[in-house]
Parts: sequence; structure tokens; C-alpha cells
Amino acid sequence: MRCLPVPFCTTEHPLFRQLKQGDYSEYGELLSHIKRDMVTIKDRQKGLIIKEEPGVINHPTLCRILEYEHIIVLFVIPIFLGTLFLTVPHTAEYWVSYIWLFPVAFAIALVANMLGVSGAVLFVPLFSVVLPLWGTGFGPTESVIIGLFTQSFGISSATLGFFRYRLIDAKIVLLSLVVVIPAVLISSRLAFFIPNKFLFFIICLSLFIAVFSLYYSKRIVKTIGEEKSDNMTILLHIHTAAPSPAVLVDRYGKVYSYCRCGFKIRLLAHSVGAFFQGITGFGIGYLGMIGMILSGIPIKIGIGSNHVIIAVSAIIASIMYAFLSFSSEFIVIPWNVIAITVPAVIIGAQFSPYATDRVDIRILEWMFLGLLVILAVYTFYMGVIR
Repeated sequence: MRCLPVPFCTTEHPLFRQLKQGDYSEYGELLSHIKRDMVTIKDRQKGLIIKEEPGVINHPTLCRILEYEHIIVLFVIPIFLGTLFLTVPHTAEYWVSYIWLFPVAFAIALVANMLGVSGAVLFVPLFSVVLPLWGTGFGPTESVIIGLFTQSFGISSATLGFFRYRLIDAKIVLLSLVVVIPAVLISSRLAFFIPNKFLFFIICLSLFIAVFSLYYSKRIVKTIGEEKSDNMTILLHIHTAAPSPAVLVDRYGKVYSYCRCGFKIRLLAHSVGAFFQGITGFGIGYLGMIGMILSGIPIKIGIGSNHVIIAVSAIIASIMYAFLSFSSEFIVIPWNVIAITVPAVIIGAQFSPYATDRVDIRILEWMFLGLLVILAVYTFYMGVIR
């Protein structure tokens, strides 16, 4: 078994002081040192592993199963609908009354997954303030429930892809879930005691935070000390806690060398995001990504790991809302809407990787940010002022 060297973001490397002072003159020496010890794709195929690789799914049988991820995900649709029809019996007219939402939900899921954001950030204002213009729509709590249930399936569908490509750091995920799960449970319970106007205000606030976070994350990505090649990405940063070096190798043999020491920033971002997630149905996605970027986690690994955290928080919040709604005579879950949006987002999430290669993401990002600003202002006007 061969091992990669300790990531050079640690103080143990002799070139650390030079790198910290911005002197990259001897950086070529360091790269050659790393490449000399790097495990190649051919080595990976022979079954060799990296000693410091952090908790990625590498079991051969499981990896072969994940190769059929698209088929597995599509099987979820009939299973979900069959279970829903049996447990919540209604007429056919009830189930098809919102069939026109299918292309809308598909488009939202497609755009959200292309940009790496939560679809609930659009679903919640859509159902709570936009659809009422046409004489339909739901209250803020019902809209959050729709957003959470829909997001649970859509984000889980996308997460399987990150497992398949081995872009998930299990240690980061497990540590973050320690604070995320309690925060989501508490905030989901609090949502039932919040007056509608104040809930609309929190949704509006979350939308503005989303705009700022998405814009800010693009700015800070440009300032990251990072070196890339076709088969390696290495993050430079100064330690904020005890060094916790990590080396991850993805499905294609690309090596990511980084440090997990900035866990306090990630825990803060995820705990605040989980609070908004439980009340508004979104928040942990964009705040979590800022925490990942600021703490020195490579972008792709940050997105992959963050997907797992979003999926778990959305599922837990959905279950919490379902149990609480059963004991409430004021909240009725619109299962006929969820029966349409869930299949749409599952399919949309699978199409997003192909659409990403054919669309100018920069233009899409600015259009998305503009739409969020409009929705935030309109939500504040319709939900708070009126």
C-alpha cells in the first residue's frame, strides 16, 4: 500500500513558511514530490488504496450498484407513488388536479441542481405568494412542507451521483450532522408556533441571505489559495485548529489534498442554516457551502458533502412536519401537489449534469440571483406589508 504525503497545508512541511508568506518559488519542487508518491489510476484499478482517504464508499459491489444510479432513482418514483396512493386514498381527480405543476417543478429542479442550490428556495415562495395570484396556492406552513418533501427526493437523487463519483467526505458530514439534526428538530417544532406574518418575514429574510450567500461565495472562491492540475487539487490555508489532513481520490483518480481543521466555521454555518431549514424549508444549502469554502474544503467535495447534509436535514424536517401535521387540525399536507413535484424533481436532478455542459452557467447564475431578489421583495410585500 502506498500513501500520499501529508497535505502541505500543515506546518510539518518545510515549505509551509514560504507558502504562508506568499513565496511560491519552490512550489514546483513540492508538486514533483507529491506526484512522485501519487497513487495512479492504474494502481487504483489494481485495488490499491490511499491510507488517509476519508470514508469514501469504495466497496466494489456497492460501486458497481451505483453505476446504475439513474435506473435505481427512476424506480423510486413508482414505489413512492404506489405507497402514497395506498396510504392516502383519494379520487383520481384529486391526484391529477395539479398535473400542470410537473414542468414547473422539473424546471426548478434542473436549474437548482445546475447551480448547486436548494430547489425549496423557489418552491416555498412559488406556493405561498406567486400561485395565490391565480386563485390557488397555500399558506406559508403548507408551502414549507411541500418544499421540504420535494427537496428530500430531489436532493437525495443528486446525492447518489456524488457517492458514485466519490466526492463525499464522511468525517465532515458526520461531524456537521451532530449539530444539524438537533437544530432542524427544534426549528421544525417552533415553526408551528410562529404567526404567518412573522413566518413570511423569515422566508423573506432567508431569500435575501440566499442572494448574499450565493454572490459572496462566488467572490471568496476567487481568493482561495489553490493549485490545480488535471489529476490533483491542493488547498492552501492557515490552520484555525489542530491540523487534520485529508486526501481523497475520486472515481477518476483525481487527488484532492486539503485539511479539515476549520470545523468550527462549518459547524456554525450548518447550525444557522439548519435553523432556517426547519422553519422555511431552505437555508442550510447556501450557508453550508460558504462554511465549506471558508474552511478550506475543495469546491467539489464541499458540494458533495453538503448534499448529504441537506438531504438528511430535509428528510428529518419532512418527517417532523408530517407527524406534527397529523396532530394539528389547521395544517393539511397537500399530497396531490407532492405526488406531482416529487417525480418531476427526481427526473430534473438526473438531467442537470447534461444540461450544465450546454448552458452558460454565469448568465444562469445572475438570472437566478435576480429572480431571488424579486421573490424576496414580493414575499415581503404580500406576506408582511399587506
